[in-house]
Amino acid sequence: SKRGQGKIFNLLQFPIKGMSLEKIVLDTNEKHHGTPHLPLTKEICLVTEGKMSIKLEDETIILEKGDILNFSGDQEHEYLGLSKCE
Repeated sequence: SKRGQGKIFNLLQFPIKGMSLEKIVLDTNEKHHGTPHLPLTKEICLVTEGKMSIKLEDETIILEKGDILNFSGDQEHEYLGLSKCE
């Protein structure tokens, strides 16, 4: 499915209350605008292929294959593919 830009895949076979597990696939220079989640939500991003940046409210972080980032999901955030990435 698509939400914003990029391809979003739900990885949970059955719904689990208060949890989601998604795979985001971005091409080079493709963006995905993340919607702020409920207060105290934690978002975890694991890059399995390629290179991306995540822009948070006050900083931009570069992630490459194997990198993981845990951040507060209740803020504005945007993913940008710096190469084809997952």
